[in-house]
Amino acid sequence: MRTAVVALAAAALALGACRSVPPDAGVVVAPDAPRVASALAALRDRSTRVHALRASGRLVVSSPDVSLDRPQRLVVERPDRLRFEILGLFDQVAALLVSDGREYAFVDLPGGRRERGPVDDGVLWRTTGIDLSPPELVALLLGTAPIDAAAFVVQARLYVDGHVQLHLRTPGATRVDVLEIEGDGALRMLQRGHVAGATMWEAHFADLRPVGLGDAPAAQPLRFAHRVEVAFPRIDASVGVEFGQVELNPALPEGVFVLHVAPGG
Repeated sequence: MRTAVVALAAAALALGACRSVPPDAGVVVAPDAPRVASALAALRDRSTRVHALRASGRLVVSSPDVSLDRPQRLVVERPDRLRFEILGLFDQVAALLVSDGREYAFVDLPGGRRERGPVDDGVLWRTTGIDLSPPELVALLLGTAPIDAAAFVVQARLYVDGHVQLHLRTPGATRVDVLEIEGDGALRMLQRGHVAGATMWEAHFADLRPVGLGDAPAAQPLRFAHRVEVAFPRIDASVGVEFGQVELNPALPEGVFVLHVAPGG
């Protein structure tokens, strides 16, 4: 009995010690520190190397007007071209959104909705309930950051596991971006907010797995996030994409981002 009591006491002390270890709060470093520069360079390099994606997976959208949890097929290409196929029973297409960056077409077969028109920043919200502009969504699905080339670091923090947190500002813009970047340039988190402090959206990237580049088969595979979740606090909405099969930089057929849709009600 005494041995059991001692063992329990030791376990309790060990548990208490574990609980007393504070989480890694990171260390503030200079915005121009070498580790900061290398992380930002790795992120920008990834953004130039990954320009297209073809994948299958699952799309979950939760917003005031849309509730969706369906399989999907998708194709995206920088900066703003996309093709979303929402699947129904037996993998038949139930809804389709296609945009070549200038014109879009949208078909919702169960609802009988058909429309087309010029692309603007609100087209995804009107058609799918996703409150992102097409360039923002394409960048996030590619695992890259939709940040301006002129953006500069105003604050940085380095963590024990090697990832960094960067606060970026763009000259003349009223927004600020907060990024968490792995050593190889893979994103952990990207938050876009107003300078005044309100968060517009926050994206989290998880389940990183190596994926080869289709247009550079000899290149080293990139760790690619197979789960992307974006929250929109302002409107209490979220969107999540969980990828199954993934191709990076595939050869895309002509016309994949064009769909001719007759007007309909």
